[in-house]
Amino acid sequence: MAVKRGYPANPFPGVRAFGGILKRGAAPLLIPVLVLGGIVGGVFTPTEGSIIAVGWALFLSLILYRDIPLRAMPKLLTDAVIDFAVPMFTVAGAGIFGWLIAYLGAAQLVVDFITGVTSNPYGIMLLLIAFLLLIGTVLNPISATLIFLPIIQALGTTAGVNPVHLGVVTTIALSVGLITPPYGICLLIAAQIGEVRIGRAMLAALPICALTVLIACLSLWVPNIVLGLPKLLVPQLF
Repeated sequence: MAVKRGYPANPFPGVRAFGGILKRGAAPLLIPVLVLGGIVGGVFTPTEGSIIAVGWALFLSLILYRDIPLRAMPKLLTDAVIDFAVPMFTVAGAGIFGWLIAYLGAAQLVVDFITGVTSNPYGIMLLLIAFLLLIGTVLNPISATLIFLPIIQALGTTAGVNPVHLGVVTTIALSVGLITPPYGICLLIAAQIGEVRIGRAMLAALPICALTVLIACLSLWVPNIVLGLPKLLVPQLF
């Protein structure tokens, strides 16, 4: 894609310049380390992690680097509220839809339908992936997993799929919904930041969506794409 679109390539700046760039970027690069490390380590919740990330970013911008003057903060905060409001409407709509699905008992209907169509393990998993791709367009991955976890586990057991394999394939399939309308919250946020129309952003994301779906399907026929590393690191679990 870079070659096709003619993205410019800059020459290597040299070891000394590279070291200086790395030194300057070390502090901002700590943000994902702090957030993910704290969440995985059980130090704080994801919500608290976001507060810590914002606090660290403010410290870097206002005090360490001084890239942003204090007088610019009201406008930045106003823009942040407006940008945040758009995806939150999407999240609210997804929450209502998720409650409706659970209330109507759609989970069992899906299990009955898929097992009624085929008993072939590959067929069951392909239909499950198709269902997850569909549901991911209207629900965020966490809500979809909580609501449909019994379906996913039941179909995985029926198809004889390893739970680790099943979890990775499920995550890959649901992640596609983050960049596909109407939910597509990551696409919405990225388009807002880049000031690009949603339609144009979606067209640009289509090759990535196709590649992600291909990987999910390919891993069904070649389980070691997913299980190769776990088998190497913790063979006693397999």
